[in-house]
Amino acid sequence: MTILQCQNVCFSNGTATILQNVAFTIQKGDRIGLIGRNGKGKSTLLQILSGQIALTTGQVARVLPTTDWCFIRQDFEFSNLRVSDYLESITPNYLNAKRAVDFANRQLQANVDSAEALAAFTEAYDHFLAIDGYGIEQKLEQALATLGLTKAHWQMPIAALSGGEKTRLQLTQLLIAPTSFILLDEPTNHLDDEGIDWLIKWLQSYKGTFLVVSHDRYFLDQVATSIIELKSDGTKRYPGNYQAYHAQKQIEEQTAKSLYQKQRKQEKKVQEQIKKIRMFYEKANQAASVRDPFAQHQAAKTAARYKAKASSLEKLTAESIAKPEEKKLIHAALSATSFKPRTYIHIEDAAYSYNGQESIWEHLTLDIIRDDRIALIGKNGSGKSTLLSVLTGSLTASGIVQHNPSVRIGYFAQTVATLNPEATVLDAVMALPNMTYTEARTILASFLFIKDEVLKRIEVLSMGEKCRVAFVLLYFSDANLLILDEPTNYLDIDSRVQIEAALASFDGALVIVSHDRYFLKNVANKVLQIKDRQFHVVNNYFD
Repeated sequence: MTILQCQNVCFSNGTATILQNVAFTIQKGDRIGLIGRNGKGKSTLLQILSGQIALTTGQVARVLPTTDWCFIRQDFEFSNLRVSDYLESITPNYLNAKRAVDFANRQLQANVDSAEALAAFTEAYDHFLAIDGYGIEQKLEQALATLGLTKAHWQMPIAALSGGEKTRLQLTQLLIAPTSFILLDEPTNHLDDEGIDWLIKWLQSYKGTFLVVSHDRYFLDQVATSIIELKSDGTKRYPGNYQAYHAQKQIEEQTAKSLYQKQRKQEKKVQEQIKKIRMFYEKANQAASVRDPFAQHQAAKTAARYKAKASSLEKLTAESIAKPEEKKLIHAALSATSFKPRTYIHIEDAAYSYNGQESIWEHLTLDIIRDDRIALIGKNGSGKSTLLSVLTGSLTASGIVQHNPSVRIGYFAQTVATLNPEATVLDAVMALPNMTYTEARTILASFLFIKDEVLKRIEVLSMGEKCRVAFVLLYFSDANLLILDEPTNYLDIDSRVQIEAALASFDGALVIVSHDRYFLKNVANKVLQIKDRQFHVVNNYFD
């Protein structure tokens, strides 16, 4: 059964074409991962599929009605709504009945002897029982608890929730009001390992159909059975998970490159032959005359060969394949200062608490030494970012935390809040000591900021672009210890691969917080977990 069909979908925002030639079909039971570079229109496409924005040209045939769809959005805000308002949108019958009971109960308490108030309460309560209100309430509480939220969150404004809490709140739809088709836009971006593992298991057991946008390669490997790649000129579908797509893509790119090179070689050979034949023809034609039939014959023969080769070249040109598109990739290598101490930071029986309350974590004893590449993992709220702030010296923990006088720390904050929003990209780099305009433009181009893009103000950049600016500043930090808090959260897969390569070649020490297991596997050599306020070395994290 066909769920949805796209035919030649195009979208323009009035100034630029975001999508063009998008075409694919989703069948019942499909488990599709949608990937593509940042800015290629993945989130826009999901909004078009769900009917939230109109396409420019083309057609989207929704065979399954959208009432049986679920859309987990990346930009979930609804700042003027409370959590209960959102839950009401999922279970309107329950919350309307519950509010009717609460209102009738208040009226009855204010008018205890009123038969009318008693009748209204009885009617409201009977309706609540008729729709299994207590059962739905229990289901809601279980769903929220399963996803790490409690009933205490109900009256909180959604804007006050963390990114992970917003995602988990949306995921309650999967448990409370299951549907046949799900769109998910970057659902793992703010989830911790525990949340990602829960979502993976839920999707693996889900009987319906889903399309998920993600840059998390591990996640895609676990849940996707086909991959659709979105590019500037359209879409292409590949069978299998991300690993299968990556293997097919490499073969495809190498084949296209080989064919292109072979064809250029053939064209060059024919061009050289034509050049020689033309020289022979010109000589033969000059020597030919009416009185020399042999010379005339040779000239005619050479002319025929010339035309044949010209025709062959024309055919080659007509059948030529386009030069394979070269990906715009980050090209940079990070290097530490020439001096690398044996021990960067010595920590002994350290603990941290806010305002003297119960410790977030405690009893940390750790030496960060040369060649350490530590992955710090743990549930959201376990204190990972707090520990990074202690390592950088912006927060003070109890116990012993000693920095080697020679340590130079480069810090990447997941909020990239250290960037000046008023500055342009070029300003941010030119502010570095001894920076020249030429050097700034060169390194910015290496991080994919070209032409007028360097004149963009930081405040208008996407989070992925801000991350790239932050990495440029790290590039010049002359640090021998890099402390990175979720460095890949807003980067597409190609950019993650390039940053992985840059960090893998970094010859200083690293401490990284990330939930991207592919990234950590390629960069880290030690995994430290915060669990139940204690620290544990995990030896089989990547198994």
